Amino acid sequence: MVNADGLAIFNQGDVYFHGICPNKGQLYEIITFIQTHSEKALFKDNNFRESHGEKIKGQLPFAGLMYLKIGL
Repeated sequence: MVNADGLAIFNQGDVYFHGICPNKGQLYEIITFIQTHSEKALFKDNNFRESHGEKIKGQLPFAGLMYLKIGL
């Protein structure tokens, strides 16, 4: 899908990580942040850490991210 260093999947309360990812708490914060600030199914920011990192607790281990909401 993309040339990424990590992948985090959240599905009905289950969380799966592969590669360089935020911790579980940060992932939940990121999901909440994106759902609060965008209603689009696709959100991407190649510099999320610089643009929004201060809103997430702890140091983010990545610069950019892509969020994709898949239907039921």
